[in-house]
Amino acid sequence: MKFERKRKNGELPAFFNYEAEGKTDQGHEALMDFFLSWTLRCADDKNKSRDSKVHQMAKKILFTLLFSNAGNDGIIAAPEIKFESSFKVMAVKTYRQKNSIDLLVEVKCEIKKEQQAHVICIENKWYSDISENQLPKYKDYVEQNYPDQKKQYIVLFLDSSKFNVKNKNLCKEYGYILASLEHIMDIVGIKEGCVKEDQTGNELFDTFWF
Repeated sequence: MKFERKRKNGELPAFFNYEAEGKTDQGHEALMDFFLSWTLRCADDKNKSRDSKVHQMAKKILFTLLFSNAGNDGIIAAPEIKFESSFKVMAVKTYRQKNSIDLLVEVKCEIKKEQQAHVICIENKWYSDISENQLPKYKDYVEQNYPDQKKQYIVLFLDSSKFNVKNKNLCKEYGYILASLEHIMDIVGIKEGCVKEDQTGNELFDTFWF
């Protein structure tokens, strides 16, 4: 699946047009940071009564980021534990560009009646390969500042077109999971372009994820 898929008759142009506009920074990475930050904060259980459909979908996305593993190829694989309604999210706090990390996410949750504290370090890439000094720098910061939290390190691309040997090797070397939005959508069960009945009904959420 590509985000620049062929549009159906009657559909507006694709929201992300980075291939046609060129590989220079058009603000797409910052936009994805904002959307992902907002999505994960919607997973907080205090938002259930505000929009239950967005909240439930956001919880599944957060669950995927928290508990997914790297497969033998280093690419994100579905969590070994199953998402259940008993999964509780007590708090989500996000930071953009803290110590130059694209998105840092602090999570307090409960799974199988065990309360846990997590931190997710996300490096968001669209146009370029991973720089060799980025990943260890970010990991060192997280290890030093979050000694007691469970940690997850993710390099997130828009799609799998950048899953080359260099990026795979750097992720493996420094203990990061290589992921893309299309992989997360597949694990969660989000189908791009699905019928309105299967979406949340929130225009902002559905425009980005569906």
